[in-house]
Amino acid sequence: MIFSHERVSSPQTPIDPELEDALPGLLNLFASVPESRKPRGRIFPLAFILVVSLIAILGGAAYFRQIADQAADFPQELLGKLGGRWCYFLSRFRTPCDRTFRRVFECVDVERLETEIGAWLRKRAQRDDDGALRLAIDGKVLRGVWTDENERFTLFSAMTHREGVTIAQVKVPPDTNEITQVKTLLAPVTPREGERVIVTMDAAHTQHDTAEYIAGTRGFDYIMNTKGNQPTLCSAVFAKTVPLVKNAPVHAVRERNHGRISTWETWIADADGINFPHAEQTACIRRRTYALDGQKNPTRIRLHHHQPLR
Repeated sequence: MIFSHERVSSPQTPIDPELEDALPGLLNLFASVPESRKPRGRIFPLAFILVVSLIAILGGAAYFRQIADQAADFPQELLGKLGGRWCYFLSRFRTPCDRTFRRVFECVDVERLETEIGAWLRKRAQRDDDGALRLAIDGKVLRGVWTDENERFTLFSAMTHREGVTIAQVKVPPDTNEITQVKTLLAPVTPREGERVIVTMDAAHTQHDTAEYIAGTRGFDYIMNTKGNQPTLCSAVFAKTVPLVKNAPVHAVRERNHGRISTWETWIADADGINFPHAEQTACIRRRTYALDGQKNPTRIRLHHHQPLR
């Protein structure tokens, strides 16, 4: 029987070409995040820990122990390109333990980190076939998380439609709601030259100030839902679009999934006579669902008003 204290490593997996191309940008991205740790006892650079964490999370890691385990399995060539620290005793690049990852994320400037990551993701977000960047904004209360004031912790996010990637995110102050945070959320969203941005949202954001900011100040397009929180507007849109249901829809989609068959039929009209900032079109979407055996479920009608989708 032969034994040794040396760790036996498996053959190294080659680095994915796309990841290798993205490494310089990732390192520059995290290099701009300020370091808050004291120099004494610091082994790993902050940028190295952050980029290793990001790659591990993209690989499926859900908590600090998994991040550390995945980092330990990274190819040595990859750790070297990330700026890892060489250990002469082990003759390999060292990786942080789970306690190191936890301590770093407890003291990192979260707002600055999210700003930098959001900017990096926005540059690489996949555009639709027409070249437009479609964003959905929505707020979510984090389950089981509370602030020091014993208030619920709410995050307000902007994400892309196709991939569902969050490109901007802000914490909603406990003394207000997400409606007041639209400007703060969309402020860092800078489109490419000549690029069209379409923002969709739920009925809570169907507000005059929000429409004026998105379309008037930023020059984006919006799609808003109309419900009972704006009764006058809802009645005006209803009177404009619902009579069109008698005619054939201008657009229809049929989908079979989740154990049912769903159809969406859309009718579009102009927004003449509707008092709402920058609204130029209204739409009525009728959804019908059927069981796989053909039994019909209740019909739902949703009203929208928006700028024209060029």
